[in-house]
Amino acid sequence: MPTCTWWTSAFPSRWAACSSSRAILIHGDQHGVVTIPHDIATGIPDAIAKVEAMEKRIITACQSPDFTVDRLKAVYKEIRPGTY
Repeated sequence: MPTCTWWTSAFPSRWAACSSSRAILIHGDQHGVVTIPHDIATGIPDAIAKVEAMEKRIITACQSPDFTVDRLKAVYKEIRPGTY
């Protein structure tokens, strides 16, 4: 399990210094820090492609000149069953 030390800068952001006793990937962004075991790291590109494809459908629906909330809900129902 990694250990992280958090601190806040003068700017509206938080920074962290993380260390780990075993070989893992550490990813951090504005949402926080997650650790990714190397044995699942090879699946990251496929997972990214899946999320990007879903987000593209949502963005396309939102940018459509024929946008409606019902159309957006329909897209969500297709890509995230059980959402609406």
